[in-house]
Amino acid sequence: MATREREHRAFSELFAAAHRRVWAYAVRGGASPADADDLVADVFVVAWRRLPEIPTDDPVPWLLAVARNVRRNQRRSGRRSDALVERLRTEPSSVAEAPTRVQGEIRAMRRAPGALSDADREVIQLAAVEELSPSQIAQVLGCRPVTARVRLHRARGRLRALLADTSPRRPTAARTA
Repeated sequence: MATREREHRAFSELFAAAHRRVWAYAVRGGASPADADDLVADVFVVAWRRLPEIPTDDPVPWLLAVARNVRRNQRRSGRRSDALVERLRTEPSSVAEAPTRVQGEIRAMRRAPGALSDADREVIQLAAVEELSPSQIAQVLGCRPVTARVRLHRARGRLRALLADTSPRRPTAARTA
């Protein structure tokens, strides 16, 4: 039997044997049935990727540890999302209170990310909003860490250039040749 077939069979057996226990663990932890379904899906994505590492004699504790980590990551992400929503909720009033010159700069800063490519926006969001390291970004994007670092560096450079182009010009000291 081919290795791939063995992996599929082992994973199918693992899922059949353990998915209800992982789902119940999620619900007992306070997840709604729909959220528990999402958590189970995330757990088994990790299980598929790390299938050789899962103990064959009793995989449930390993799966529950993954479920615990997934739940913690979801909560962390939720807190970051809530904090971002709260910051955005309070921002419009600060624009109205800012002097006219600053209002233009703030509006330009809000428009600049929209001028970036989807790929640039994604890598900047992963770094700034999701607070991922370049190595973690590489995992999300499915590339090497050095590639993620280069993409992030270039995207930040393009964002800086957009912000410089949309900001009012400030006088600079004359350069000597």
